[in-house]
Amino acid sequence: MEQRAAAYIRVSTADQTEFSPDAQLKQIREYASKNHIILCDDHIYSDEGISGRSTGKRLAFNKMIKNAKKKPRPFDVILIHKFNRFARNREDAIIFKSLLKRDCGIRVISITEPIEDDKFGIIIESVLDAFSEYYSLNLSEEVKKGMCEKASRGGVQSRPPLGYDIIDNKLVINQEEANIIRIIFDKFIRKELTYLYVANYLNEMGIRSKNGNLFQSKTIKYILSNPTYKGYLLWNKKEKNGAIRHSSSWILAKGDFEPIISEEEFEKAQNRVDFLLQYNHKNARPSSSYKHFLSGMLVCHACGGRMVFTKSKEFAYIRCRKAKEGGCSMKASVRSDVLVKAVLEQIEFDLDTIDLLVGDVEVKRNDCDLDFYKQKLKNIENKFVQAKYAYLNGVDTLSEYKENKEQFQKEKEVMARHIKTVNIDTAKTNKMIAIAKLEQITEIVNSGLTIEHKNKVLKSFINRIVIDIPNDAFVIEYY
Repeated sequence: MEQRAAAYIRVSTADQTEFSPDAQLKQIREYASKNHIILCDDHIYSDEGISGRSTGKRLAFNKMIKNAKKKPRPFDVILIHKFNRFARNREDAIIFKSLLKRDCGIRVISITEPIEDDKFGIIIESVLDAFSEYYSLNLSEEVKKGMCEKASRGGVQSRPPLGYDIIDNKLVINQEEANIIRIIFDKFIRKELTYLYVANYLNEMGIRSKNGNLFQSKTIKYILSNPTYKGYLLWNKKEKNGAIRHSSSWILAKGDFEPIISEEEFEKAQNRVDFLLQYNHKNARPSSSYKHFLSGMLVCHACGGRMVFTKSKEFAYIRCRKAKEGGCSMKASVRSDVLVKAVLEQIEFDLDTIDLLVGDVEVKRNDCDLDFYKQKLKNIENKFVQAKYAYLNGVDTLSEYKENKEQFQKEKEVMARHIKTVNIDTAKTNKMIAIAKLEQITEIVNSGLTIEHKNKVLKSFINRIVIDIPNDAFVIEYY
């Protein structure tokens, strides 16, 4: 009896002529004909322009897996040009190949990499999957090198800043926005206005940022420090998580586009930026003179920004920091003593049934075991994501999703217990402050403890306090 086959085709970029969809399908048809396999035209699946690192966005792949699970099965094998067309991630390759073979009785066959269906074939196939993943990771590094080289030549690699548009992959001055940039530099250099005054001036004129937002002090400072406006491109300054890299890793190159500000004007702006930085640092008030034990926990309901404490002659007030800098429409403030009293009363009420443990713990761990368990835990969390994608894309039914989720949850709990055991077995406590129950939170607040200590106690169980000034309300979010 002849076998029935499905074909899966994938290309990650449009210029891969060697592995184009037509070229892959042609060779798959020739292989099927030569080996007396019936290729079902209804089961030819193709993902074009999509990476093989993850299955989540591969719609055709997910549709193929969904159909493979039908009873009776619609095909007996899946033909692919190379194993790296199926997946460039070893974990995905193992999971889906095992699912197809174990639950559906369907093999995945590479027409250009013939492997016997035995224990030696399993080893060879695993090696090929590993090489596919290595190739993918190495490719990303090469792409990064290419981006670095392009940046060093002044090439554009990100969205344009205020003042520019991108036309034919080149920065071109947007005259209307460029006038805003010239106003900012003029007000800052010649009028010697502060960041806040410049931001308020633009906001009052109805001028908005590139994203349509209000200008803030930090927005003005960023514009004044952006070398693009003097004709240079800065790249590789930040990590993906936003952290600033060491300046030795930055790439600054003169670009092939027209500057909005002369280099002389830009340097004048930088001199004043440096002056303000030194002046503000020199004249900054000591932290003990303005910190409050609720500092860092109060959040504006209108914009999500931090609320800060300000003082007048008679009272202290709480207001949105962004509003203070021109970035939030909520200009109103509230007396701090009134708000603090209400917050403390609410905390005291909420904590009637909550036991807390607060302390400083120094922990020494078995790093090898801990890293191993953490990696396992990360893998399980990745399985959660894959299961969710499979359900959302219709690959798995709701019952299958629930079953997988329960299994992964059990595995996650086991790994969490292992991690906890490693910590407990090797923990050495230098100092532990135990508070069995905070029946009267005011006792802590009104005690002789330092502001920093009170703040630490409160932050140990409070995530944030959202302040809604117009509605005279607040919400305390506990961990």
